[in-house]
Order: sequence, then structure tokens, then C-alpha cells
Amino acid sequence: MRYPIHLPPLCERKEDIPELVKYFIKEVGFNVNGHKKHVNDVIRKLSQNHWTGNVRELLNEIRRLYATSDKSIVKMIDLINESQPQSDSDQLLNLLVKADWNQSEVARQLNVSETTIRKRIKKYNISRPIQIK
Repeated sequence: MRYPIHLPPLCERKEDIPELVKYFIKEVGFNVNGHKKHVNDVIRKLSQNHWTGNVRELLNEIRRLYATSDKSIVKMIDLINESQPQSDSDQLLNLLVKADWNQSEVARQLNVSETTIRKRIKKYNISRPIQIK
């Protein structure tokens, strides 16, 4: 017999966001001890978002911010301030360009397999631009 479990989206559990952000920032590798003010800024700004999805949506956004900010929490804050929600294809393209199209590096940053990166590249029809020398 199966019993469905209802888990409301994050927008209905705003009180969970601060602890999740702290946990995920540590998980991606950032040392929060010396940067409590900045971490609190990130928490405040991410808590203002309307998270229609689940915890994974928040984790993916933190991974994207961390990867595109050169692992700087100050740059993470700047990105949050200036960024609009980014599509998965835009996020993948930006990370690929930043990693000089190193799919292995992008997979590591997103904590997924290289196969997943290749499938997403194909799914979103992303191609490496031709460089003219």
C-alpha cells in the first residue's frame, strides 16, 4: 500500500530557506565562518525569491551562483542583485564558456556526470562557436 507524501514547495516554507542556504553554501565548498555578514546577505536575498519548486531548485541556483562567481561570496551577492532567473540552457552555456568548453569541469561544478552534460548540450542544441583565427 502506498501513502502519498505531500511536500509543499519552498514558497510555502519560507522559514526553511535560511538553514537550507547555509547548508548548501557549505556543501558547494564555501567557508562561511569568516563571512557571516555576506552569508546573511545571500540568505536574505535568496529568501526574497519566489521558489515555486523544491529544495533541488534552491540547490541548483546556489551551485550556479557559486560556479559563475569564481567562488567568491561577494560576487555571488552581485550576481543575485543583477540576475534574472536564468534558463537551464543559458546556465549551461555560460558555464561551458567560462570553463573553455571543458565538459568535465562543468559536470564537476554542477555535481552531475559528463554524460548528463552531453545530453543537456544535445537537448538544448548548444554548439561551440567556430573560432576564426
